[in-house]
Amino acid sequence: MAELMESIYRCDLGDRSLCIQMITMMRNQQDHDMLPRYLTTTDSTEDLSPIADKVGALDDVRNDVALVYT
Repeated sequence: MAELMESIYRCDLGDRSLCIQMITMMRNQQDHDMLPRYLTTTDSTEDLSPIADKVGALDDVRNDVALVYT
């Protein structure tokens, strides 16, 4: 998953607008209970989050992978 996130960030697909759209969607996602909960203390409801993350769940397993902008 980390390699996939790096690939999206580097835009290995070659379509910059698609990469920007994917990152924007991840930065706008509403679930802040995983990685963002530990890394942000500011309210990002009006601006893009400094974290672009993808949350996953399967049965009893939960995961979150992210790009963190500093």
